[in-house]
Amino acid sequence: MKKKVLMIDDEAGILMTMSHRLRVSGFDVKTSQGGADGLEKIRSWKPDLVLLDLMMSEMDGLSVLEKIRACDQTKSLPVVITTVKFHPDDFDAAMARGANDYLIKPYDASLLIEKIHDWAAPGPVPKTRGTGVSPQAFSAERGSCRPS
Repeated sequence: MKKKVLMIDDEAGILMTMSHRLRVSGFDVKTSQGGADGLEKIRSWKPDLVLLDLMMSEMDGLSVLEKIRACDQTKSLPVVITTVKFHPDDFDAAMARGANDYLIKPYDASLLIEKIHDWAAPGPVPKTRGTGVSPQAFSAERGSCRPS
């Protein structure tokens, strides 16, 4: 069975490009251009993983993440932040609210696919959030964090 990935981002070009790459890689993908619509798709479609942008006009990604974590049915749903925000405070805020991982745009599609395989794998989601990275380990060139 294909892994179901929901992408929530207000940039149509990113949604179109990355959803195509993920479909070609064997994932079942749905997209949403806003937080409220994304939350509704989470409830109705029940994805295996959410890719969530932080900077959106209608409802920012941190607010969406808080709503995901506040609901018993979705509190353990893996959420990978995808954002242009690379300041350590942004990373800390996302992790404090329960993000599982953090990717800095632009990121390499193969890295994104690797992260999806890591987080959408069968079995329980780790109780501790994040991937053991420190804000100082950010690598804007790779588009992700390096283990510290």
